[in-house]
Amino acid sequence: MEPTRWEQIQALFHDTADKPPGERLPYLTAAAGGDRTLIGEVLAMLEEDASASLLLDRDIAQVAGNLLSQPDNTDLVHQDFGPYKLRELLGEGGMGVVYLAERQDLGSPAAIKILRDAWMSPARRERFAIEQRMLAQLNHPSIARLYDADTLPDGTPWFAMEYVDGVPLTEFCQVRKCSVAERLRLFRAVCEAVEYAHCHAILHRDLKPSNILVRSDGSVRLLDFGIAKQLEADTDSLQHTRTALRFMTPAYAAPEQIRGQTASIQSDVYALGAILYDLLAGRPAFDPAEKSLSEFERMVLEREPEKPSVARGAALHASKAEWADLDVLCGAAMHKDPARRYRSVEALIRDLDHYFKGEPLESRSDTIAYRLAKFTRRHATAVIASAVVLLTIASLSVFFVVRLNEARNAALQQAARTKRIQSFTFSLFNGGDKDAGPARSEEHT
Repeated sequence: MEPTRWEQIQALFHDTADKPPGERLPYLTAAAGGDRTLIGEVLAMLEEDASASLLLDRDIAQVAGNLLSQPDNTDLVHQDFGPYKLRELLGEGGMGVVYLAERQDLGSPAAIKILRDAWMSPARRERFAIEQRMLAQLNHPSIARLYDADTLPDGTPWFAMEYVDGVPLTEFCQVRKCSVAERLRLFRAVCEAVEYAHCHAILHRDLKPSNILVRSDGSVRLLDFGIAKQLEADTDSLQHTRTALRFMTPAYAAPEQIRGQTASIQSDVYALGAILYDLLAGRPAFDPAEKSLSEFERMVLEREPEKPSVARGAALHASKAEWADLDVLCGAAMHKDPARRYRSVEALIRDLDHYFKGEPLESRSDTIAYRLAKFTRRHATAVIASAVVLLTIASLSVFFVVRLNEARNAALQQAARTKRIQSFTFSLFNGGDKDAGPARSEEHT
């Protein structure tokens, strides 16, 4: 590392450390000018400054010497890491550096992740080891696989994992102009991967579109279990909680994570809901841009996001009833009260399947009108055919009832006429009406 780089890191560290905790991250982001490597280095120093073993309690000459002796990340390109040879730098974060590598004996690609500045913090080494252990437990087609792990001669840990040649989920959908159904199918694959991790007692805790890459064939890969947590642990240590809070992505973090509370399955459910919102609306539900950390926290904790049906991009087409269900899916996953969210990712997947099949959502109020409408849309052809048959039967019934009424009336009229004729004929045989003919005395005159 260049001496000028160290001076920049040190100056920014002191300036940021002097700020109130709620203002540090926005200040650092602005002051670093978007330099993620610089932000990561300062955050690492701030983390160590907050731990029991303070970085600045050490000899400053030793600290500077250790930092300046670290090789530039690009100097590692073409070096060998066990059976792997590094080819190019893929990216850097606050904790690790990732390279594209090739396994020389097999000729297959891999991604090598190396812990940056491993000497600075035992806690960072432990988190790096935790990520390795998490990936070693997971074998799912939508989760990047762990291949190998080792340490460099100086003790720096590294591990090799599946290289994913893809783009972030939201970018893939935007570039491909995916339909609502296509976005939901990709999202469902992500949910299956997260549900698999939960079944293995692992919380991700940093779900976001950039941690979900989509390949050209449409397959997804879930990445970055750097701040994941075992579900068996009842509570986090204070330091682990601070670390998770620092490295999580606020736009997709659940309210309880923003408060610094222990994460749960419902925290990952919230993040999935936030990702679904972004996929449907074309933007995050809560955007931290141009807001201080305290302002953003209040917005997440106190405000309800605009419904996706209102905030959606013009390119997405769905019926009013479909958007109503999509609003419910997002709302049920992103409820501020964890107890009122989907109880599991599996429950969210079930409702996604209900949506695909046109069935009533489990999270929506169960009214007769709603169920009838869903049934009608789900069986539209059969309902139309049944309606035509019923209408035909009703029409024929009305036709025959009218004809029967007409026939009955005609029969009654004919019966009345016949009765009158019979009465007249009978009266003729009985002499007719006496008043109509001459009297007997007049006949002999």
